[in-house]
Amino acid sequence: LSCALTQALPLAEVLGTEAMHDLLDRFFCLALHTVRAYGGMVSQFWDHGFVALFGAVPAYDDHAMRAVQAALDLQRHLPECQTEERTLADEELEACMGLHSGEVIGKRLSGERRIIYMAVGDTMQVAASLQRHAAPGTILISELIYHLVREVVPGVIAGQVPVAATATSVTAY
Repeated sequence: LSCALTQALPLAEVLGTEAMHDLLDRFFCLALHTVRAYGGMVSQFWDHGFVALFGAVPAYDDHAMRAVQAALDLQRHLPECQTEERTLADEELEACMGLHSGEVIGKRLSGERRIIYMAVGDTMQVAASLQRHAAPGTILISELIYHLVREVVPGVIAGQVPVAATATSVTAY
């Protein structure tokens, strides 16, 4: 799951540094709580988003459904992160999300007790490309994820999404 707040830079200008920091704190706490509730782990944060892995530890056969459920819960609860200060045109806080599946490896770095988990191949590039092409407030999922959840989660083809750093594209739902 690749997730980022939309309009983060203009929002920071409107809110100011302290209020934006508070908003991001609430957003990241919501992300951690939601991802963990579905058996996932946040593998990295960046200035206005994060990446989460599902089915790595422990391994879950239903990792795709867990990721979709987490994305839907994040989408539903994101407005609760809204600051009391005015936001851009008083619009609701929104995020763009992308979901894809692939192999994950766990590796203990030299001298570290903690295991670092990383997606293998183009898994994260596909998820990040889907997230970047998602309209505000939407979730784009790859064809691979869609085939794993289609009997439970309705979806429609959104089109082809180019994958960054490759000459390929994926079908998005």
